[in-house]
Amino acid sequence: MQGFLTTLFQCSISMTPITLAYMIMNPLLSKRYSAKWQYRIWLVIVIGWIFPYRPQFDLPLLPVQMPDNHIIQSQFISMQSTIGNTASPVTVGGEIVSTPVALSLWWVFAAIWIVGFSVIVVYHILQYRRFMKVIKRWSESVTDVKVIRIFDSLKSELKIKEQVTLKRCPGIKSPMLVGLVHPAILLPPIKIADNELSLILRHELIHCKRRDLWYKAMILIATALHWFNPVVYLMARATEVQCEIACDALVLQDANFQQRKQYGETIIGVIRDGTLPKTVLSTNFYGGKRGMKNRIVSILDTKRKKAGFTILCLVLIGIVTIGSALATNNKAGNNVSKKNFSSIAKVDDKYNKLLALRFEDYENMTVAEYRNKVWDIIGQDEAAYFELLNHIPESWEDIKQTDRDVYFILNVLTPIIAEKWETWNFGGNKVWDTGKIEYGASYTILDADTLTMGERNQAIEGINADISNFVEGKSKSELTDETAIQTLLEAESKKWVKKYSDPSLKVAFSFLSFRAEVINEQELENVSIPLKKSEENELENATSEDFTLFLSLKTKGYEKLSVADFNKEIVVTMEDDGKYPQKVFEKINNSLKSGTYPVTLTQQDLHFLSITLNASITENAVKHMQQYTDEVMRPYISNSINRELTTPISGGNTEMTTFQATIEYTLCYDILDENNLTVAERDRALMGLINGVRAFIYSKSEDELVGGKAALESKIDRLEKQYSNKRIQLSVENLIYQIHDERDVEALRHNN
Repeated sequence: MQGFLTTLFQCSISMTPITLAYMIMNPLLSKRYSAKWQYRIWLVIVIGWIFPYRPQFDLPLLPVQMPDNHIIQSQFISMQSTIGNTASPVTVGGEIVSTPVALSLWWVFAAIWIVGFSVIVVYHILQYRRFMKVIKRWSESVTDVKVIRIFDSLKSELKIKEQVTLKRCPGIKSPMLVGLVHPAILLPPIKIADNELSLILRHELIHCKRRDLWYKAMILIATALHWFNPVVYLMARATEVQCEIACDALVLQDANFQQRKQYGETIIGVIRDGTLPKTVLSTNFYGGKRGMKNRIVSILDTKRKKAGFTILCLVLIGIVTIGSALATNNKAGNNVSKKNFSSIAKVDDKYNKLLALRFEDYENMTVAEYRNKVWDIIGQDEAAYFELLNHIPESWEDIKQTDRDVYFILNVLTPIIAEKWETWNFGGNKVWDTGKIEYGASYTILDADTLTMGERNQAIEGINADISNFVEGKSKSELTDETAIQTLLEAESKKWVKKYSDPSLKVAFSFLSFRAEVINEQELENVSIPLKKSEENELENATSEDFTLFLSLKTKGYEKLSVADFNKEIVVTMEDDGKYPQKVFEKINNSLKSGTYPVTLTQQDLHFLSITLNASITENAVKHMQQYTDEVMRPYISNSINRELTTPISGGNTEMTTFQATIEYTLCYDILDENNLTVAERDRALMGLINGVRAFIYSKSEDELVGGKAALESKIDRLEKQYSNKRIQLSVENLIYQIHDERDVEALRHNN
């Protein structure tokens, strides 16, 4: 709603000067340009009011100076203090959109606008229905043969084929056309001469032929949308008068002055006092004193006028240009406010102490200069600074890519002031409706005296942008070919490494994974393939026949089956002569673990073998063993993550592992409703948790991992709640968290 109202207000602002300018120029234009073209221009303006959206350009056509960040913040703080609310911003779809205070104000505006819009629409609908009800009750069909003959002759002359009724109705001021769907011409109950009647009927039939009632409905829509803008009412009135003038011009086409004079006298002669309320969804022979004056002047004007095509084009260009410029600048302003808006300062002012280390020109400093300046400040109150850094809220992890201040503290300040600051691991992902790319990367600062902070930041942000551009540059069909995209990614990653590495900075990718959606179009993610550990340490790898045998269980639509129905089809036996021997499946697991496949496997094949079959076989085994014991048994999948950092040994020919993080855990789960839980839903829950753990491990730096067990446990708690539901409950047990840390960054730096 906020986006719609913003766009509507922009439209109202941009259309106001165009409408006023045309109204001011209209008396001059009417002397040179035909009434028909002036009316068409008004209709273009009406359409501009109705359709608020305008195209946006990369660069604003009318530059607008955006306010500084501190001004935005101070204004917002002032608003908060006025209302008495100090809540923090919220995020929607990964973007910071507002704080609850600002959001509530938008809903106040929305409520006011909806009330105004509803009042306008309901009022005119009720008025129209009442009017039509009275007309239906009191009007009478014209039975005069002479009048009907004139009416039919004019319809034939104007080539009007639709059914138009002719009635007399007491209580109306002047002849009019009503009825959007079933048009009818109403005449007042007075005697009208034949020559005058012909002019009147021609006038109303021209209204009918031009669909003027539908244009009036458009004007009503514009008025309802912009009820808060007084200019829209001026526009509606001016358009209504111009509609009548344009219709008069068509009636009097090629008429001489005497005929025009007679027509003007006819208009004045049929006007009478009326008792029925006027409805905007009708034409009106009498449009008020001022409108009537303009019509009479136009009627008596016998000069030939030009077509106004040029003026119409200029108005159209003005509508698009001004509207687009305003929309583009507002978009730029939104981007600035999103980047500059500080959510954490509203949580607790104490974090301003950290934000103060983001000096105005810090990106122009070298890394060494920035570190020295920061440490000079931190050294004055080191305990207080590290107290803040050691108690960073966990929720910041979820918003660090969208909140400028959180990003600075977590991705700039923390890595740079760390004890082993030369090397840092970072990562991210690009998710779209049919797939996902996730990556892990690292940098090593080789020369802090020449590398600027801006160059360091650009390397991190540039890689993320390049990956996004890579995806956006591919068609949907291209993004379904996992093998081809993975190959392209690996080739592109080498270019990105070369692009962002230089003598002062070394960039490297630790992993780059692409997955197309294969189960369905929802939230299935796949970063890693969890493998069930074999009870035997050494097994021979599976043959192509082994893979073919178990892949035959992957029937069409299997993922839509209930877990109960699918598991009935999975009968793995301990005997070697069974159709699906367990020993063969263990060999397949071993092949998957080693990455040696005798056949070409799609990502869906890998998913089926490593997740779907593993889970179903375990569930069947648990169900079978439960028959012989009272002990509660649960199906599970074991998983492990091993992250290493290697360092070249003197000479550069060999490397040694200087950092290793090993995480092992057992994912246990309970299926509460196997008849309604689908295979796809079960697999999504299992993989969602597994992928969430792995993504968390690869998003942390080595320094963060050293003491990161508590953070991982907290993350696992959130993942368990996220992927559990009334049909399946997940829990992680037997968590093993081991860190081996023997880094020597100096050796790495000197070797490079």
